[in-house]
Amino acid sequence: MLELTVAIVAHAALGVGLAVAVWAVGLGCVRGLREGDGLAYPFGLLMLSVAALLVVASPFLGPVALVLVLAPLVRLRGSGGVFRRIVPPFAWSLPAALGLGLALGLLNHGPTREEDSTAYGDMLFYAAKTVAATESLLPFRDLTVEGEHHVWVESGWTFLAAALSWLPGVDVVLLQAATAPAFLVAAVAIGAGLLPVPGRRSAWLPLAAVLAVSFVAYPTWLTESPPVALAVPLAFPMYALWRRQLPATWFAAAVAVIGIDLFLTKGFGGIPFAVVATVVLLRDHARRPWAYVLFAAAAAAGVVVFVLTSAWLADLLELKFLPADAIRGLRRQLDVRDTQAAAPAFQVVGQALLAAALLRARAFTFAAALGAGLFATWMVGGHGFDITVGLSVLLAALCFLERQELLERHRLLVAAAAVSLTLSAWFRDIAGVHAGFLLVALLAAGLVAAFVRRPLPVAAAAAVVAFGVLLGLGERQTTLTREDYAVWHRVADAVANDALVFTSQTGPEVTGTQGWNYYPGVAGRQVYLAGWSNSPLLVDRAQRARRLRLNREVLSGRLSPTLLRLSRRYGVYYAVLLRGERAPSSFRPVYRNGRFVLYRIRP
Repeated sequence: MLELTVAIVAHAALGVGLAVAVWAVGLGCVRGLREGDGLAYPFGLLMLSVAALLVVASPFLGPVALVLVLAPLVRLRGSGGVFRRIVPPFAWSLPAALGLGLALGLLNHGPTREEDSTAYGDMLFYAAKTVAATESLLPFRDLTVEGEHHVWVESGWTFLAAALSWLPGVDVVLLQAATAPAFLVAAVAIGAGLLPVPGRRSAWLPLAAVLAVSFVAYPTWLTESPPVALAVPLAFPMYALWRRQLPATWFAAAVAVIGIDLFLTKGFGGIPFAVVATVVLLRDHARRPWAYVLFAAAAAAGVVVFVLTSAWLADLLELKFLPADAIRGLRRQLDVRDTQAAAPAFQVVGQALLAAALLRARAFTFAAALGAGLFATWMVGGHGFDITVGLSVLLAALCFLERQELLERHRLLVAAAAVSLTLSAWFRDIAGVHAGFLLVALLAAGLVAAFVRRPLPVAAAAAVVAFGVLLGLGERQTTLTREDYAVWHRVADAVANDALVFTSQTGPEVTGTQGWNYYPGVAGRQVYLAGWSNSPLLVDRAQRARRLRLNREVLSGRLSPTLLRLSRRYGVYYAVLLRGERAPSSFRPVYRNGRFVLYRIRP
């Protein structure tokens, strides 16, 4: 356990370093723009994403990637004043950043030689996608569904993680379980340090920080969807666009770069961004026809990309009414105590209170951005739109951080919204009530430290970490065992690159051992069918049933894998079955452990 804990802390520290690198590269990119510090993040994120993509595509492009990163850093000479603003909030939030990475890493690490794991589903999807990126980008194969491909939408984290995965000792599961959460806290702390705020600190300032806790739907969401960690700090450049008039060229560049970053992180974040950018366009650049052409081209590009890459997701969308779900959740409390069922009530009330606070403060731009996000999250089901509200919440928190007189004037509404939304984030967390409290408290401690820029939250963060360790982070069901680790790492070590692997660990249900089973992808070998819930098979039931039937026929020996219609030629075939499952005579065992047997299939 000690070895695992050290590894988790190291991965959390890697996240902090990555946040520093993104902001530093971005500051070099906007060095010539007066008061343009808030725009640094998207430029830095884009530069590092492109550099990572080049490195992953070919090691020979490493020198080009190095130039992309170092060239902006050279321009940082003489920026001591900027760094002095960053250091206090960054330093005081550092214990919470590392603590959040440690807590989520302990909760959601993958299996090891000595430790079982509670990770499952989307926590492992991005790990498998990262491994797939290191294997091939063109085509960008889905290693858990033969013939399907990953899309580049929301793949910014994948490219960065794939480049980092080549560092010694780096684990692809810990990159999202520990690195992503620490990155987010550190990145937000740096952004808060760059924001001009009055010298006088309002006693109500911690309210803005607690409000910001709900920029994630719940803390464990960061391990389920690590692109969120990259997307949330994009609220800083959105706020920078709104707070001052930029030259036309910088406005166009910022809109384009933020749009690309949203494409690479969380595409639905374009909803609040479109509101803010439209307001700024009409306010500052209404007489420039090219600006409207830029917006039209960006909107058209977004539609085209969605249709070409993710149109199948539209089949999942359905109408809903979240307040009705909130009422049903409250009624459920009459029969059983269910915090997750109660969470929508706190979510709806908190979001409504925040909208009222923004309207009372006459912050109409951010109220409109929040309203657009609320329409998506309240009315549309089948896909998560939480990032739309998350970005709007951080925009509101930044507004209250800079304009503290508005915070003091409307403190009761802001306090009520902050408490309700924080309770929602706590109750929604899938880690359970005890671990969820720890995670929310750590996130709150980091944000208070960043906003207030005082050392007091450091002691609170340390106390919360100690409290969480004493509680053991709560009891959770084991989902992956040491035997899972052993068999799939044996596949990675012993199975040829041109092999196709079949497994019985799939099925028609979206569970951790069927359609949500992405751990086989960590082996870096093509699996015929394992986790399929993030592919078109989720909505194409006929094709899914056909693939499952063919998979069963191969594993039963009734069908030779050479007779399958596959996307490419394979030189050898293997199968991973549970011990006790009957194997055909054509299957020759090459490895076994307490739970699994690896076979080579003789066609």
